[in-house]
Amino acid sequence: MSRKSRAKTKYVKLNKAMLDSKYASNLIAKLIKYVMKNGKFNQAKSIVYKSIDMFYDDYMKKAATEDEKNLQKTVMVKLLIERIIKMGPDAEVKSKRLGGQSYQVPVSVDADRKVTLVYRVLLKCARKRKGTSMFVNLGRELIDLCAGRGSVIKEFENLRKTVSSNAVFANIKGRSPASGS
Repeated sequence: MSRKSRAKTKYVKLNKAMLDSKYASNLIAKLIKYVMKNGKFNQAKSIVYKSIDMFYDDYMKKAATEDEKNLQKTVMVKLLIERIIKMGPDAEVKSKRLGGQSYQVPVSVDADRKVTLVYRVLLKCARKRKGTSMFVNLGRELIDLCAGRGSVIKEFENLRKTVSSNAVFANIKGRSPASGS
């Protein structure tokens, strides 16, 4: 058996099952899957759609330009979700154990991981909010994130500070240096 490592490739199939029914976007379909608990897909879908409608209405009232107001709703929602994903972190820290000690090593983030981090932090902060239903909390977190304020932005800033403070360990690859001779 060959011990050569094969080139790792990621094949992404964009089929109809991965696109949501209302906006035909795989990013919104992924958000629905993150919101879903205990297999309740329709409930998660209604939460996400109501929060996106709330987010869209608020954005169109307050921050939209004239060009954005002329776009269709589906196109505008896709642009807003992509804008939110771009606000995500570019690097994260991972624990590497070297010589009996654990180091927090900064690692760059690819596009899929960035989406995962944004959605995870977004839902964590939306679930922390108390007093109202989930779609209102998620809609308010989306509004705050697009405006550049709120607890999601604070989480990303904490992550960026952690990455910058541990930049010294960026050269650690997870292996101890070979001993002499």
